[in-house]
Amino acid sequence: MVFLMTLVLAVTLSAESVKRVVRSEGVGDITVSCSESAGWSLSASVMQECGREVVTVGLVSEAEAVPPSFDVFFYTSGADVLQVWTPFDERCQLWPFAWGNARYLSALAYRAPVCAAFNNRDRNRCAVAASDAFHELKYALTVDERTCRMEGRFKFFTTKESPRKGYEVKILIDRRDVFWGDAVRDAADWVSRTAGLKPADVPEAAFDPLYSSWYAFWQDVHAPVIEEEARLAADLGMKTAILDDGWQKTESRTFYSATGDWQPVASRFPNMKAHVAEVHKAGLKYMLWLSVPYIGDESQIWARFKDKCLNITPDGVGRLDPRFPEVREYLISTYERAVGEWGFDGLKLDFIDEFRLPPVDPAIAQNYAGRDYKSLPEAVDRLMKDVNRRLKAIRPDILLEFRQQHMGPAIRQY
Repeated sequence: MVFLMTLVLAVTLSAESVKRVVRSEGVGDITVSCSESAGWSLSASVMQECGREVVTVGLVSEAEAVPPSFDVFFYTSGADVLQVWTPFDERCQLWPFAWGNARYLSALAYRAPVCAAFNNRDRNRCAVAASDAFHELKYALTVDERTCRMEGRFKFFTTKESPRKGYEVKILIDRRDVFWGDAVRDAADWVSRTAGLKPADVPEAAFDPLYSSWYAFWQDVHAPVIEEEARLAADLGMKTAILDDGWQKTESRTFYSATGDWQPVASRFPNMKAHVAEVHKAGLKYMLWLSVPYIGDESQIWARFKDKCLNITPDGVGRLDPRFPEVREYLISTYERAVGEWGFDGLKLDFIDEFRLPPVDPAIAQNYAGRDYKSLPEAVDRLMKDVNRRLKAIRPDILLEFRQQHMGPAIRQY
């Protein structure tokens, strides 16, 4: 692989809005714009990599500080573009020009920083990706209907992140005339490789037909009914079942105000280990649903962890702060009990995307006291890697299921 650097810029930024432009062979000018840059220096470069442009943007500060928000954008022809594919739930659609906004969102547990524009012959016209699969970023490919000019835009640090002295991100711009699906695949591989993210080993059972209690019963689940469902599901060719939400609660003020203790409701599951054995007897592997971040003020564990939350909603539901080592240990030990003591073959770990910093991070006023991480994405990453490692120590072929949107390069590690 040969890299050819075409241009490098390095400037020290003032508090004023600053724009710098680097020249690309493929799409022309690429603009880096930073509007709150006091104390930070910026570097920007463009390289050629296998027929694609790679833009590298770096931020450096002498003192640890919250990184500034900045945009990276470029313009290219949209005349031969029919649609844009994104890893979101909406259909492929080329959206009108957004005037500086960015429609799509990516973070550690939310989608992937990739999209691709293609024509009516399924040929790629412009695929883009970012190497940062951890922090929240916004991005889009949009078009000006009057001129057929297409804009690619990435917006970084639109929400506050933890203080640091440096940050670097790479952006891929791929205008090769290839099948657009190949461009998407190559972009996803590029993100994982560039960010050093290795997907976890996936057991064969993960590809088997699966039954979930949620779609038939919502939170109204009971051991005898689920055991009968398991027998019926096995007869229909299912290989795995998920016991979803409801096994740990009967009545609570709100959906999750009693969440956090993770003990079976005796009236529904009087003997969880025996219940798991019955599902196994039906011929299915068995998985258990848990909500990772939530803890409610009706739970017994509330007094212990209410001061270790990122925020607490008006209805009494807190989102735990995994930057506290004791929070991570409590969650992991809970999962170990479900697998080691009750005999589940795997877990559905839900709502990981709800680990988000509030507008005012409570850790700042506390000078990060008791926390061994300042960065929330890094703490979530540590939590999930430890979950994977310790559950595999109990059951090497552990099954871990995530919500549909938890599918990006970072989440695939777990």
